[in-house]
Order: sequence, then structure tokens, then C-alpha cells
Amino acid sequence: MRNGSFIGSAFASAMAMISPAIAAAAPALPSFSSAHLTAASFAVTLAALAALLIANRALRRELDRRGVAHEREHSTRLQAEQKLHLVREELERETQSKRDELGGVQRQLDLARAQLEAAEGRLNRLARIDDVTGLANRRRFDEALDQEIKRTIRDKASLSLVLCEIDFYEEFARRRDDGRNVETLHKVGQAVEEVFRRAGDLVARYGTSKIAIILPSTDAEASARFAERVRRRIWDLCIPHEASTTAERMTVSVGVATLLPSKLHPASDLIAAAETALLRAHETGHNRVEHCLIS
Repeated sequence: MRNGSFIGSAFASAMAMISPAIAAAAPALPSFSSAHLTAASFAVTLAALAALLIANRALRRELDRRGVAHEREHSTRLQAEQKLHLVREELERETQSKRDELGGVQRQLDLARAQLEAAEGRLNRLARIDDVTGLANRRRFDEALDQEIKRTIRDKASLSLVLCEIDFYEEFARRRDDGRNVETLHKVGQAVEEVFRRAGDLVARYGTSKIAIILPSTDAEASARFAERVRRRIWDLCIPHEASTTAERMTVSVGVATLLPSKLHPASDLIAAAETALLRAHETGHNRVEHCLIS
């Protein structure tokens, strides 16, 4: 529409230029012959064509101008789009870089958290393990015994406790250095632990030369058999003990107490009964097993 308006305007301007000549020639037309009229008509036609030619040139100049302006605008827009694209790519690279950095930090945090949890787990285990024998320590023993006594009433099952002590250990230790004594205690502890393989059994270091074994769901007869196996196991180690008045090798005395599920007893009752049985084993010659029953 704008191009049509421009053509009309250009044509009108061209016609305005030749209209005075046409108007001046018009009064004289009746006095001219047919040939003259034809020539005049031809002249008018040429003038009209000239006007169209002028309008066409004006149109071309306008179109060229507008084309140049359009190309310039298009070029400007392309440059702007290219700059925008470059800026977007740079932002994406920076964003990805930051994302990678955050991912690396997150991985480091996850690793540190896992290491911390593993360290806490090791500390918790170490807090419940005796560093000399590798057995459960007294803290773990006390926790387990309280739990098993409550389970005894709930499950209506017997609970036995075995206390074994190395005979004449003080005399044995005085004749050896600390390293040798630690080695011996570790060897004895591992030997006792090998006797008990059932799930739920707990072997713990109870004192300097004492080892305690918690036997859930174990009656007096079965616990006595286990205690005898412990005594025999230490005997078979054949550890020389020149200060012993019982034998020339290391031996243990064993006290066993069994708690029947008749009523709830505190852990101290079971421990006291096992200590009493152990004392009786010492008093009756060492290297033997004595038993006490708690109803």
C-alpha cells in the first residue's frame, strides 16, 4: 500500500509538470487538422509516459533507499543477535563451571560425611572393644547383660554367665615384661572366644585376668559344658607358668551362674553368683569349674 501511494504521488507530480502544456494546447485543438490532432495526442502520450518514467525512477530510488535501510537494520539485528548469542554462551559456560564447582564441593562434602560416619562407627566399636584382648570391653558387657536379663523374662528362657580367671596371673606377670603379658592376654582371650560361635553369645574382658561370657537361652547343664570347654582350651595352649602351684602350664578357674526366668533379677545378682562360683573354684584347687543356680 505504501508503494502504491508513492507511485500515485510520483505520477501526480509528473502530471502536474506537463499539465500546463496540455492546458495551453487545448484551445487551439479545433483549428488543427486530423494530423495535427494525432501529433498532439502522441505528444500527450509521450508526456504521460515521461511522467510514468519519472515516477518509476523515483520509485526505484525509494525502493533502493528502503532496501539499504532494511539491509542496514537486518545487519544491525544480526550483530545484536550474535552478541546476544555470545553473551548467552558465556553465561552458560560460567553457569556450567559454577555447577561443576558446586558438584565437586558436594562430592567432597559427601566423601567427608562418609569418612566422618565411618570414623564415628570405628570410634563406637573401639569404645566397646578391649584394646589388649580384642574382646568386648566392660562397658559393652554391662549393656549386653542388662538387655539379656530383660529378654530372659520376656522369652521365658534361662540365662547363664561364665566367669573365668587365669590362675596365679600376678605371679605370672611379675616374671615377664609388659609386651609378653599383653601377648599372653590376647592369646588367651582369642582362645576363649573360639569356643563360643553362637549368635548372641558375648565374650568380654571383665578384669585384668578375668573373662566373662554371656550365654543367652542357655541352661545350667549346657553352660557347664561350655565352661569345661573353656578350661580345656586354655590347658591345651600349653603356656608355661612356673609360678603356678596347680600345674606347670597356664590354667583357668571357671565360675558359672544360671538365671532361671522365674522373676526379674538385677544384673548384679547374676554377677555375684558367678563370682561366688569362681571363688569356690579357686578355693577347691584351681583349674576347675563350679556352678551356681539362681531361681
